[in-house]
Amino acid sequence: MLSINLSQIISIPGGNNDKIVVLLTAYSGKASYLIGGVTLHTALALPVSQFGGRMPELSADIANTIRENLSHTKLLIIDEISFIGSTFFSRIDCRLRQIFGKNESFGGLSVLVVGDLFQLPPLFDRPIFQFSNNEFGNLVDRNPLWDEFSFYELTEVMRQREDLEFVRILNNIAIGQVSDNDVRVLNTRSVNATNVPREAIRLFNTNAAVDRYNRETLDSHAGSEYRYTAKDFVVGNATDIQRRRVLNSVKSMEHKDTNGLWNEIRLKVGIKYMLTSNVDVGDGLCNGGTGILERIVFKPGTTEPLRLFLKFDKPDVGKKKRQEQENYMLREGISRELTPIDRVSCVLNYSNKLEFQVVREQFPVTCAEAITIHKSQGQTYDQVAIDFTKCPGLTKQMLYVALSRVTRLSGLFLIGKFPDKTGKGKGRRAKSKNADTEEVDPVMIEMERLRNEKQLDL
Repeated sequence: MLSINLSQIISIPGGNNDKIVVLLTAYSGKASYLIGGVTLHTALALPVSQFGGRMPELSADIANTIRENLSHTKLLIIDEISFIGSTFFSRIDCRLRQIFGKNESFGGLSVLVVGDLFQLPPLFDRPIFQFSNNEFGNLVDRNPLWDEFSFYELTEVMRQREDLEFVRILNNIAIGQVSDNDVRVLNTRSVNATNVPREAIRLFNTNAAVDRYNRETLDSHAGSEYRYTAKDFVVGNATDIQRRRVLNSVKSMEHKDTNGLWNEIRLKVGIKYMLTSNVDVGDGLCNGGTGILERIVFKPGTTEPLRLFLKFDKPDVGKKKRQEQENYMLREGISRELTPIDRVSCVLNYSNKLEFQVVREQFPVTCAEAITIHKSQGQTYDQVAIDFTKCPGLTKQMLYVALSRVTRLSGLFLIGKFPDKTGKGKGRRAKSKNADTEEVDPVMIEMERLRNEKQLDL
């Protein structure tokens, strides 16, 4: 919707279409694809991995290239702003100052941010409206960059626009004012676990619960199972001892430290999988995209998977990739609805102090019969199942995000009863970190401040 509304601004009559006038961005690949934009990391050459301390500066060559690409840019738009914390926001500002060579906020570029602050806060960062420096956070709580913005509140909900009662319930959950009638309506969607449609994606609030459900689903799913172990290589000056030690060490690294590439993946036809890295954002092959594994092509004479074929939830996802492989797929009798997924290679974030690097080659997928609520943020699904019996400690924000992933109440399937206590509250106080303790909700306080002090009259 954002890209459609801005089409007249982006396309300047008589202008040069190669020049970027409005830069459309988002934090994640999936969000940027949905608005026809690019990720902030790609647009501004920001480091993908988490890092502390001062952000490394760009080389002069890269800075000059980006400056040339953005020489006609008047407006930067950042969608899904809830993904971005105050530290990352400061790094966007820092990068733009360097690119444009101006000691002004965002390098003098106009910035429009769009999103829903009631969603989950960013991981490993403070909310965007709070001061990022922990040392002075108790003295100066408000982010000075954020304080420069004016505020305009959109009132029409697009995702659930055809189910107004559901919209009302979601709004009540967001502000912590769930009524008894809201709970009653939600509980009409309560079902037995065996009655959840096969197509529904399961949402849990912990990685452990997600892993357990995916493991159990793989175990019980009929058909042959194939495993693929990542191929790790050491590139650079390393002794044999270092090589063996490092290759053994990376096997136990968490996937968040390996750019989403697992050491080993279990593959079964008919299981739902999710892309774990941005393969081709422009083609919709983004981190978070889901589809059913329909076919595996093996290395001749072996059971080693050579290529995977997924049927994605959205038909436009992978369209370019399918066209590129059309002759091959026709020759092999593979449906044109399936998208080929090949192995990818990436440098692992092992250490920047050594004279060598570790490269991993793996399929960028993982079983996704269930995913975390955090991972679902920003996504839209036709059917979602939430098992309240296995999701203790759900926060108000988690409930709001989980329930709002579907377009209609009829697409929601709840196992167990809606937790009456969570999400109830009045005014500026709402349930936060556990269901038995009330504390001030900083998002409610900030929204109230924005409405009172920063309202933009149009």
